Amino acid sequence: MRRSRIRLAALVAGGLLLVGCGLGNVGGTSSSAPPSAAPPNSILIQDHVQKGWTDDGKTITPTAIVLHWWAGWGGGHDINRLISDANANKTNYDPTKKSTDKRPNIGHVTVQVGVLGDGRAYQLTPQLNTLAHHAKCANWWAIGVEIEGFGPGSKHYIGDNETQFKSVVAVVKLLMDTYNIKAVSVVADDGKSGEGIVSHKMVDARCQWADGKPAGEGKDDVDDAYLKRVLTAVGG
Repeated sequence: MRRSRIRLAALVAGGLLLVGCGLGNVGGTSSSAPPSAAPPNSILIQDHVQKGWTDDGKTITPTAIVLHWWAGWGGGHDINRLISDANANKTNYDPTKKSTDKRPNIGHVTVQVGVLGDGRAYQLTPQLNTLAHHAKCANWWAIGVEIEGFGPGSKHYIGDNETQFKSVVAVVKLLMDTYNIKAVSVVADDGKSGEGIVSHKMVDARCQWADGKPAGEGKDDVDDAYLKRVLTAVGG
């Protein structure tokens, strides 16, 4: 884990900017706009590990990265906004449960990496491959990257933020290199496996309960155009 952090910091020093998921606007919104640009050396990967953002120390063997927007805006520079929004959202997805089973909450929403509007990236779990609850079916095979902002048509559409986009690409490249993730975009028909760089939208459309019934919630993050841009930028 320490090695991954050092390598990501090295990408920043080398001139690469490092730096939803429908978590909602729990704390209200800010009218502040993200900066249009930032000096490379001011953008750092930072540890911001959260107590309680682990699942009994479980780790995954990631084959993919899931991109999210978190459908919230905290001014572009406050990672605690993502944490607050995530903590306010519970998850009850258990791949062993049928659609007819009782499904108690098993914790709050968590994610491995958050990328702010100003381009800063934060690691929120003890390891980049710590199990986190961010995309139901994909939790056991993918690392989640939450991107501050909204979808097309919004004032804070992630596709309009070039500083943030460069950071997202740098983070994705690091994860690809660290875990040998391919520059493809594949999700199995049942949502239980996948490869490459995918969207929460793709996973949600295919996710199923143990009896094969749909488990999706109509997620639309990230949009297809943004996903395609990231794939192109990483060589897909």
